[in-house]
Amino acid sequence: MTRLLVGSLIERTGLQMVAVGCAEEALLRFCREHFDCVMIDVAMDGTAGLATARAIRDRCAPVLPIIALGTGELNRVLQHAGFSAVLETPRDGTQIANALYAAMSPARAGATLH
Repeated sequence: MTRLLVGSLIERTGLQMVAVGCAEEALLRFCREHFDCVMIDVAMDGTAGLATARAIRDRCAPVLPIIALGTGELNRVLQHAGFSAVLETPRDGTQIANALYAAMSPARAGATLH
């Protein structure tokens, strides 16, 4: 799933998204700006996605929710790597938004879009 498609799906739900093109840009943005959640496509980035998530946690935001977009083969690894949630190729913005809401606030974990 492309960055533009995910962005379009997320923005249709009323949430705002900032897309970055590489791990270095992500680290710079996340260490300088406030974000409620991070979503990383680890299927596209391979181990770079895992390394980026770890770097964000270590350097910038140890408690920031990080959601992985992955594939079936990676899901078990991702769940043990400390991601707040793992989505396997989401089909629509509602699925993505529900995962974001659940990850961002335990108090809002029951809040979903339909």
